[in-house]
Amino acid sequence: MTGIASASVTHYVDVWDEQIMWQSAFSAYEKTNGIADQPDFELMCGTQHKPDICACLQMIFDPGTSPMGVQNEDCCAELIENSGPELTE
Repeated sequence: MTGIASASVTHYVDVWDEQIMWQSAFSAYEKTNGIADQPDFELMCGTQHKPDICACLQMIFDPGTSPMGVQNEDCCAELIENSGPELTE
């Protein structure tokens, strides 16, 4: 293939456990940044008990490093519905 191909990829996910999702996002942040500074991470993604779901999903799926041969141009996440019961702390 010659030249550059542009593509769009869409992920639809269900978040079953917000605290475990937060831990996954923190792990992705730590892998990208070395030893993670939890207070800095919490400013971006919320706390483990009150995570910013969209920010955590962005960190999980696009932590900042593009795979070889690919350049991530943009990443966004939005809540589209709350299809389950309210989660309590």
